[in-house]
Formats: sequence, structure tokens, C-alpha cells
Amino acid sequence: MKVRLVPRSSAWLASLVNTGLSRLELRNPRLLGFLSITLFLTDIGYEGQRDFGVFPLLFLFSPLSIAAFLVVFLVLFSLAKRMQSNGAKALAIVVITTIAAGTKSLVLMLLVHQEDFQTNLQQRISGDLTIAILYILIAAAMFSAYNNHVLVTVELNRVTARLLEQKNTTIAVADEVEAELQERANNSLGGELDRIASSNEKVMDAAESAALKIQIQALVRNQVRPLSRELQARVQILRSMEPPQLEPRESKNIWKLKVVPNIDSSFIASYVIAMPNIFLTIVSKADFWSSMLVLGISLSYPIIGRFIQFALPGKRIPISYALNIPAAASVIAYLPTGIAIYSLGLQYPLVGLTTFTAGGVLLFTAICSTAWFALQRTRDENAAEIQRVNSEIRHELDLLDQAVWVAQRKWSYIIHGTVQGALTVASSRLEMSARPDESLKLAVRADIERAKTVLSSPPDFDRPLQELLGEIVDTWQGVCGVEYQIAPSASLALEKSKTSTTCLVEIVKELVSNASRHGGANKFWLNAYLNSEGDLAIVAGNNGRALSGELSAGLGFEMITKLTKNWSLSGTASGSFSAILPMPRS
Repeated sequence: MKVRLVPRSSAWLASLVNTGLSRLELRNPRLLGFLSITLFLTDIGYEGQRDFGVFPLLFLFSPLSIAAFLVVFLVLFSLAKRMQSNGAKALAIVVITTIAAGTKSLVLMLLVHQEDFQTNLQQRISGDLTIAILYILIAAAMFSAYNNHVLVTVELNRVTARLLEQKNTTIAVADEVEAELQERANNSLGGELDRIASSNEKVMDAAESAALKIQIQALVRNQVRPLSRELQARVQILRSMEPPQLEPRESKNIWKLKVVPNIDSSFIASYVIAMPNIFLTIVSKADFWSSMLVLGISLSYPIIGRFIQFALPGKRIPISYALNIPAAASVIAYLPTGIAIYSLGLQYPLVGLTTFTAGGVLLFTAICSTAWFALQRTRDENAAEIQRVNSEIRHELDLLDQAVWVAQRKWSYIIHGTVQGALTVASSRLEMSARPDESLKLAVRADIERAKTVLSSPPDFDRPLQELLGEIVDTWQGVCGVEYQIAPSASLALEKSKTSTTCLVEIVKELVSNASRHGGANKFWLNAYLNSEGDLAIVAGNNGRALSGELSAGLGFEMITKLTKNWSLSGTASGSFSAILPMPRS
């Protein structure tokens, strides 16, 4: 993810400044240390160029003036921190910084330049005020970006650990529970199926055939469906107790960040931040129009820097090594501005003193803006990664739901799917036949035997998909013609996931049963293929009546809702159905 090199608009820039300042905690030791060091280096740079002999006094008096700055700074902040409005708080911090910077200049000039205090104060005050505001703006941007980076990194570490935990989750089902469920299913349904099979042999006319159909439907309604809801295997969800093995992304140490110089370096941003200070410093020592000329020449700085930026490396480099690249580029880009300031210094000697300090300010802001853009880009990359990991967690939870359902419903969907399906076919045969004959008895007997067989000898669920779908086609033969087409890539993916195969087969059973029983369909078709995300897209239809909203809310659609996502059933006569079955990722 690439961060824009310049703000999208003045409102966007104002929002960044407002947010950064309003969230800035001025009592933060790191912030106070940052301000103290930069103010001290500014004093050394400015006064040292004027007179090398002033160094002993600076090492003594500059810390005292910085102490005065911090005292005023913190006292005023303690009064302003109660403000509720972010805009008012941001403005208050700028005002506080201005007052504290003015106090610092006053103290330093009194201590260092006692004899010519007023002249020196006039020459320094505008530059000191703007550079203090410059520093607080940089600090606000840096600390806000860094805190956001830390929060996003911590969240990324948390969701990554959650994903690893989810992937380590397994399902366990006790064998004795399966035996208990099989015994219950045989005891409750076996006798009824034998009774119906006996009644089938005695069917002689249409009235007896209709009565047998009613018996079968009553068995489905009164025993098969309730038992399918009750049979819930005892499932144990096992999670790994060992802490996830991962390499946490660094959040505390900014020097661990990676910089992409030709993306993160921003000479335009550093120019916008630094030039007001440089201009006001020069105009305090020269005439206005000469200062405007230098300002015009200084526009070459962001232009040259931008061209240099295109040639900078496009690969990730540790920030501790990479910041010297924009620093060197900043020095090169500054040359025309530096020459212009030095030339103006021939007319106004004091202006010449700012040649190096002006370059230093631009260098400093170039380094800070590069670090800021690196933080922003890394934060955005991590935020995008959080979204991806959360999406993967949701996908893993979908797969876990499938696995739990398969484990819980092994016997339930045998009864609800295979047994109910066989009995529904038998009922449909009896309803469709105008006159019972021996072939009808044989077909109904085969349907009932199929239901009895699956109870006494549960099928192997690890069989190939084509075989399982073939059984559905055979079961409904003569009642509802079933056609299906599975894309080769989908077949390959289903071969690798027995859980997904089982889910698809049971969904097909439910759809065919509903289409025939409630829609009167005699043709059913289904297509399945992998979508762009690697999940199974299912599209099905039939030639029966459209199901009502109330009807489609039950009828096993609770199972479909649990196993799929984004399923829909259209209200057209074709009864078109579509759904997405989550699949394990490669």
C-alpha cells in the first residue's frame, strides 16, 4: 500500500495537524527530551556561526533557557489540558509553544547578549518562534503516527495469534456416542420401517396405496424429523494449549522499521514545514524583497528533491541506514537555496549566518518527514494485513462450523438426508401411481430397504464425490431426474476435503428433496465451481413451483445457512438457488 507523498488537500493537512496536536501529551518524557535536544542544537547552530567564542556560554545558558521553556510549557499545558474541543486544544498547544519559545529567547538573549540584548532579540525572536512551532508540529505528527503504528502493530500481533490458534483447533467425537446414537436410531425407526414394509406387501388398491403414503408421511413428520433434530453427538473442540509460534512485528522500536526511499522521502512536505521559519529568519536580517527573492529561488528545493527521489532505491532498507539517503538528497537539493542565502549575506552579513542553519532545518524536516511517511505506510500495510487476517479468521471459523456440524450431525443427517429422502421417494411413488402394481411394490420396498440398510450399516462418508452424488441420482430415479456438473478444479479441491464433500452432498440431498416434495419438481440440476477466492460456488435449479418465503425458512435451510454463506433462493418458477460453500485454502 502506497501512501501519498503530499497531502490530498489543505483540509486533509489541517486535519492531520489538528488530530496530531490534540492527541499530543506534552508531559511525555520522550517529547520533552526531543524538544530539549532540538532546541539546544538550534542554539548551537545559530549562535555558533555568529561567534565561536560563545560556545562556553551556550553550554551553560542554553540549558537554562530550555528549562525556562519547559516550565512555561508545562504550566500552561496544565491549564489548557481540560479543553474538550480538539480544535481548541490544538490551537492552545500552538499558543503555549509560542509563549514558551518567546520566554526561552528572552532568557537566552539576556544571559548571552546582555550588552546588546534588544538588537539580538529582534534578530532571533521570529526565527525562534517559528522553529519552536515547527518542532511541535513535527513532534505532533511523529508521535501521533508512532502511537497509531504501535496500536495497529499490537492488533496485528493479536489477530495473527488468534489465526494460528484457530488453525490449531481440532474436532473430536467419542466413539461410544456414535454407537449409542446408532442404537437409538435403529430402535426408534427400525420397527416402524418393518411395519411399513409389511403394509406395502398388502397394498391391493389405490385407497390402500394412499393410506400407506399417509403412514410414511406421518413417520417422517412424527419421528424422522424430530429424531434428526435431537441427535447431537457430544463434540469436543480441542485447541492447542501451546502459545502460538510467530515472530511478532516490532512495535516499540522505530529503528526496526523499513524505509522505501523513493516512496517515503518527501521533500515537498519538508519544504512546506521548514520554509516559513527560514523566510522569517532571513526577513528579520534583510529587506522584504530580497527575502522574497530567496524564497522564490528556494522553490527549486522541492523540485530538485522530487527529481532526485525518482532515482532513490525502491526496495526496503532499515530506517537506521536509509535516513542518510534523503539526508544526502536534501543537501544536494538545498544547494541553489544555500547559494542564494550566502549571496544575500554579502549585502547583509547576518543573513550569511543562516546559510548552514537554514540547510540544517530543511535537512531535519526531510529526515522527520521521511520517518513519518514510513510510519504511515507501515501502519497502512499492517492495517491491510489485519483486514486480511481477520478475513482468514472468519474463513477458518466457517470451516470449523462445517467440521462441528459434520461431527454433531453424522447420524442426524443420515436420518434427515438418506432415510427421509428414501421415504419421501417412496411416498412420491405411491402418490404418482394411479393403480398399485407389483413394480410399484418392488420400488417402494427398495426405498424402505435403503432406509433400513443405512440405519443398520452406516455408509462410509469418505467415499468419492462422484459415487455419493451417483447415489442421489439413483435414489430419485423415476421421481425427479437429477443432473449435476462439477468443474474439474472444484472436484480436485473437494477430493482434498472430506468435510466439504460431505457438506455439498447433504446440501444437494436437501435441495432435491425440497424441490420434489414441496415444489413438485421432476427435474433438478446443479453446477458447482470454484470462485475467485477459492470457495465453492453452488448454483441449482428445478422445474417445480417456487417456494414461499415461510416455507424456505425451514426445510433444512437452517443447515444450509450454517454450512454456506450468501445463499439465496429466488422467487421464480425455476426455484433457482445459489450459495457459497467455504473451502480450505491451499
